[in-house]
Amino acid sequence: MNARKWLDQSGDAIQSQVKVFLEASIMHAERAGASLVELAKSFGLASVVEQYNKQEIEYQDILSRVSELKKALDRVTKKRDEAQRLLLNEIPKVFISYASEDEKEARKTHKLLNKTGFQCWFDKETLVPGVDWDQEIRRAIRETDFIIILISTRSRTKRGYMQREIKLALQVNEEIPENQAFIIPARIEECEIPHQLSRYHYCDIFGEGGEQRLAESILIHWNSRSQSLRAQGD
Repeated sequence: MNARKWLDQSGDAIQSQVKVFLEASIMHAERAGASLVELAKSFGLASVVEQYNKQEIEYQDILSRVSELKKALDRVTKKRDEAQRLLLNEIPKVFISYASEDEKEARKTHKLLNKTGFQCWFDKETLVPGVDWDQEIRRAIRETDFIIILISTRSRTKRGYMQREIKLALQVNEEIPENQAFIIPARIEECEIPHQLSRYHYCDIFGEGGEQRLAESILIHWNSRSQSLRAQGD
């Protein structure tokens, strides 16, 4: 019985010659078992036959219970995965845009927002080696709930990919309802806000409590958006 179980689980992992040998051996053992039962009957050994039948019933009962437990586990796993997806839908996604020279400050911002519980998209942590990073960044900006644009004297005058991220964010913002915040400029030092972002009220995250205020502003906007959606549903 143990050989049969092992063979069913490991059939593809052993050589064909060994598999043929085991198949023959198992078949022989099963026939021998049946012969012994018949022999026991002929000698009037009813107790032996009864014990064999009892063990066979118990074995089949165990197999049935294991099968039911597996089905129950699959149902629980499916419900757990569904609950996780629903929970993630309740947590805002935040994209962090920054100039490469400001990576240190960007990491600090990412750490705080991630600790707060937001789903943060930060290229140094999120991008997986081998992916089309340009396509992934564009997809992330289109799917995010908020984009935090870190502003410094370096980023506002620098040419590069960050300017492309800002342009894409402005395009996505055109599809956002007027009463919903999407772009949140965040100054990491004293500097002017780029002209294309001047219409959005910024947040200073340098100094004591600055990054905490950024997290709170995201929560305020998110709660407002959620209440608006619930009102529409009613």
